[in-house]
Amino acid sequence: MKTLVSSLIALSLFACVQVQADEELPVAPADLVQELTQMCLDWAKDDDVQASEMKKYVLNCVNDELEATGYQQVKDVDIK
Repeated sequence: MKTLVSSLIALSLFACVQVQADEELPVAPADLVQELTQMCLDWAKDDDVQASEMKKYVLNCVNDELEATGYQQVKDVDIK
């Protein structure tokens, strides 16, 4: 039981630290998000991603690229 409680406390602390770390990252410029969105759309087409999965795929892709370059993740992408 003590192990479970300790694990839950550690997990809670980690989540708080992660949220704080994300808030300290700069917000990506809109033109960069747009470029990454287009790039990820192209990759999705190359990977034959289904239309129903397109937005999720592109959002994950954009956020991976933003994270890799030191920017905050976005909550939504505008795919056309």
